[in-house]
Amino acid sequence: MPSYMVGQINIKDDELWNKYIDDIETSLESYDAKMIFNGDKEQLIAGTKKSSLVVKFFKCDELNTWFNSEKYQSTLVLRDEAANVSITTYKEY
Repeated sequence: MPSYMVGQINIKDDELWNKYIDDIETSLESYDAKMIFNGDKEQLIAGTKKSSLVVKFFKCDELNTWFNSEKYQSTLVLRDEAANVSITTYKEY
């Protein structure tokens, strides 16, 4: 069963954020996963303007394996310098 990682992001530094995204894409290469989208909302209907990031993991257990991997964990300092991020996960049904 697939699962999704969803990030709600307030970007502080565009250049650092783009480097972080490159690092995420590299870290996903050995997993059965795909970045679905990364960017601003098409339309803000209510609330505060934020960017979003969604990654689909085709095997549910791979999301936690990837998140806890040394390769991804090594990007956290860059992520935190680049943006304030809230991450949630969802299972497809």
